[in-house]
Amino acid sequence: MRVAVMGAGGVGGYFGGLLARAGHDVTLIARGAHLEAIRAQGLRVEGVEERFTVKAPASDDPRQVGPVDLVLYCVKTYHNATAIPLLPPLLRKDTVVLTLQNGVSSAQELAAVLGPGPILTGAVYIEVTIREPGVIVQSGGPRRIVFGEPVGGPSPRARRLCDVLVQAGIRAEVAEDTRRALWTKFMFLASFAALTGLSRAPAGKLRADPETRELLVRAMEEVLAVGQAHGVPLEHKAVSEALVFLDSVPASFTSSLHRDLDAGRPLELEVLSGDIWRLGREASVATPVHELFYRCLKIAAAGSAPRSQAGPGSF
Repeated sequence: MRVAVMGAGGVGGYFGGLLARAGHDVTLIARGAHLEAIRAQGLRVEGVEERFTVKAPASDDPRQVGPVDLVLYCVKTYHNATAIPLLPPLLRKDTVVLTLQNGVSSAQELAAVLGPGPILTGAVYIEVTIREPGVIVQSGGPRRIVFGEPVGGPSPRARRLCDVLVQAGIRAEVAEDTRRALWTKFMFLASFAALTGLSRAPAGKLRADPETRELLVRAMEEVLAVGQAHGVPLEHKAVSEALVFLDSVPASFTSSLHRDLDAGRPLELEVLSGDIWRLGREASVATPVHELFYRCLKIAAAGSAPRSQAGPGSF
């Protein structure tokens, strides 16, 4: 399979590396120091269970890559305005674009430029980052992808892609209801990310303090209500299941938003608490916790380091 990884940072680099190691024709699309390191020495993946290096072609220009069978779209959401218009040279009639971005609005943003036809959407569960240019570190998480058509049940093309991913050593599964899968992750991620960012505290401290734990529950219940108002079949037990997950992770577990805030990088705030607040207003559902998260984090982000310090070039 011919694959282009658009945004070969933590998530894209990890899964793209596994596909390249399995023998697929993978091109890693990155930029800056990260791109140069990949070109010079390959992409190094250091995981909890395995370590390997792949020598895969790398570029910062999709036009140099040409049409592929699969685009793994792993760009940070705050780069969408510049990254999505670069995708058309990668597409032919039957190309699949699998977006693994955070939030629940990625498919709509992609479809506005590409049309809905190519797009599959997925939720990814992994703790991974760029430690230094050319080096991806996977430090936790189940390393799992749950994906499918943006609307509807499993499709033949999703099942075919799942077989390819599994054969490459990726823990992938096709969702019975992709919207439900995305919103279930969204419920926890948006709430946990905002709370870790505002408190500058990891999971261990948040779950141990009754007040912050209750605030997290209230934030997740807001997402649940917004999703249900938009027709997503979410059940209240998803909140208790999220708390079980919270109690299972290492005490040091934190969010990428927290790390980005500390490093002075842009934040994926608009597609997390920002989208919850906006989608809540559309459905006449009050979301006071996420409104507060959004307003406070927007101020915090504005006071961080210059936006040019956006990391080593994951895109």
